[in-house]
Amino acid sequence: MVRITAYILLFLFLFSCQHGKKEKNPELNDLESIKKKGELTVLTLYSSTSYFLYRGEEMGYEYELIKQFAESEGLKTQIVVAENIGKLVEMLQKGEGDIIAYDIPITGDLKDQLLYCGPEIITHQILIQRIEKNKTLLRNVTELVGKDIYVEKDSKYETRINNLNNELGGGIKIHLMNKDTIITEDLIEMVANGKIDYT
Repeated sequence: MVRITAYILLFLFLFSCQHGKKEKNPELNDLESIKKKGELTVLTLYSSTSYFLYRGEEMGYEYELIKQFAESEGLKTQIVVAENIGKLVEMLQKGEGDIIAYDIPITGDLKDQLLYCGPEIITHQILIQRIEKNKTLLRNVTELVGKDIYVEKDSKYETRINNLNNELGGGIKIHLMNKDTIITEDLIEMVANGKIDYT
């Protein structure tokens, strides 16, 4: 039953994620046209959950789901790894991929550009900080003023921290991370390792 549900969700995902005009190919890229070319081009990010290489083998939760779907439709998969979420969306819109296999945050701007499908995951944004002796934890948003906060560029976190900074009258030192495949998990690990204090 779980496998059937996954196939149905991926099938719906495949059709719904082709929204907007493509620059390379303005024609509708539906399942039939993908079957004709025999390959599903999957856009994703390199992360410990979505897609990664372990001893030369491709793995990841979203990768496994999309691979099973592709195999059920008699398709090969071609994985294309993007630098960040913004690039994923841009590549999909340009027709450089058929589908995104990554948990894209639902934001106001992206709702107008993409059709989301599959299960919706509700999360709450929190400040990640290390617990250290002789260091007081931040417990109020006003304590963010003067602190260095690191967030992914073009993410819902950037939008929220900018709004919060405006509400507080400025003063939060916001650092936008735009390195290749710097994602939330990487920033959390950087806090844990002491490379940055807050994300």
